[in-house]
Amino acid sequence: MKLKIVISHAAGKDLDIIADYITERAGRQIAHRVIDAIERTFNLLAEYPGIGTAQDYGPEFDGLRMFPVSRYPNYLIFFQAIDRSLIIRRVLHGAMDIEAIFTLG
Repeated sequence: MKLKIVISHAAGKDLDIIADYITERAGRQIAHRVIDAIERTFNLLAEYPGIGTAQDYGPEFDGLRMFPVSRYPNYLIFFQAIDRSLIIRRVLHGAMDIEAIFTLG
């Protein structure tokens, strides 16, 4: 059963930042390709929520997993499968200080 995809406020901001960054540097068409790949990966995760690597950032993020975006593995999707929903918590570039982002808010 495919889970319902719920994009958190923070992940929505991440997507906007990613699209703006890529548009400025490589153009709108490339940004669209990356965002499309991210959304396709969301759908994959909704079908197979057990894939990815378990993450430990405290009880607020119990069950948090990470999976790289297909075709753009530098972008990482952080998600939780809760009940019948796939909660997309963040979409971050691997070069970012991910631990600080999760532990400092």
